[in-house]
Amino acid sequence: MNSKQLLYTIDEGTAAFSSVKSTHLCCTVMQNSIHQPRSVRPWSPLNQPCMKRIGLFILLLFCSAVLYAQTTTYVGTLTVDGYTRHNVTAKVSVNNNSATMVLYDVKFARMMPVKVDATIPKLHASTTNGTTTLSGTNIVPTVGSKSHTKHIVKNLRGTCTASQLSTTMMLGDKKTSFSGKAKR
Repeated sequence: MNSKQLLYTIDEGTAAFSSVKSTHLCCTVMQNSIHQPRSVRPWSPLNQPCMKRIGLFILLLFCSAVLYAQTTTYVGTLTVDGYTRHNVTAKVSVNNNSATMVLYDVKFARMMPVKVDATIPKLHASTTNGTTTLSGTNIVPTVGSKSHTKHIVKNLRGTCTASQLSTTMMLGDKKTSFSGKAKR
């Protein structure tokens, strides 16, 4: 091998590069002692399988940061047609332009026999300068794991920040509101 020939190891075998010029390479790939001409990309750290995996990992990490759902938990007051419950926990998860609100261990009426977790999915969310505006109508909430079509959420409007949440809505035919501060 003279000074104009270079020897590199690549995935397919060993390549002998000859006639190295500024932009043109002539090469022959030798695999299992059989000389077969193949096109070979010049060696580069980015062409190596390990570097491709690292690059893919970094890309996925960046995408997950962009798609990361911001979740904040609030504690406050829930009022349903004049019936008020204090120390109610609500969690709002915002993911791009949609949000989900969960009310934990709530009673929606004085005569309600048990407390339930109610989820209001598929809310529209719009964030500007740290304030997220929530809205939605004709949304079927879930109580536990079951859809609750008797009390459809209508005209939900609200705002949430890192420190507080305020919403109003019609839950079936009951005027409902929640106001709370972020749980620390």
